[in-house]
Amino acid sequence: MKFNVLNKLLQRKLYIRDQIHALIFDNFAAEKFIDDPITKTKKLNPKNLEGIREFNQLKRLIANCADKNKMVDIELLKSLVDQGTIRREMMAIEMRVSDLDIGKSLE
Repeated sequence: MKFNVLNKLLQRKLYIRDQIHALIFDNFAAEKFIDDPITKTKKLNPKNLEGIREFNQLKRLIANCADKNKMVDIELLKSLVDQGTIRREMMAIEMRVSDLDIGKSLE
């Protein structure tokens, strides 16, 4: 599958254009900006960027599975996703049995 086709499909499934549009044009949400205690300025709330960050991570993963002709190896992509899923499940098990430092995030 071509990288640009897969990228556009991913954009539609994750509603990326809608999220970017909301970041730029929706000014009615009070929680859109937060105060940065260090710079004493307002910045975008990181919660509003989570979907876009997720899309960028997936896009990088897909790009790593593409060859020089921009064709994505779907089997390689599936295996990388499976590895990530297994690692996440292993961390969840370790957290349940208290072998993992709980202060760490799931990322």
